[in-house]
Amino acid sequence: MIRVTFDHFEDREVDFTIESMPQYGIEKVLGLDDSIPNGNLPTVKFKLFDDDGSLMYEGELSDDDECENQSAALRWGESDSGCTTIKVLRNGRYLQEIG
Repeated sequence: MIRVTFDHFEDREVDFTIESMPQYGIEKVLGLDDSIPNGNLPTVKFKLFDDDGSLMYEGELSDDDECENQSAALRWGESDSGCTTIKVLRNGRYLQEIG
């Protein structure tokens, strides 16, 4: 589960779910699996930033061990707004775990 709750570019609350891993051209052509882990996983808050370090989106995602949901959220942010970094909330601090 990946849920986006705030759009900082437009400075407004939103509520939508990213249902699958956004795929690049070759992945689409090859028909690779675009599913993301859901199930009974704990959730964690995340923030997406662009290449200038500007905060673009906030939300929450299922916290899978392989960071597939973090990757899916970042790919969505890349294609939507040029996001380059995702940080998740761990022990009261937002940390970059992938990228």
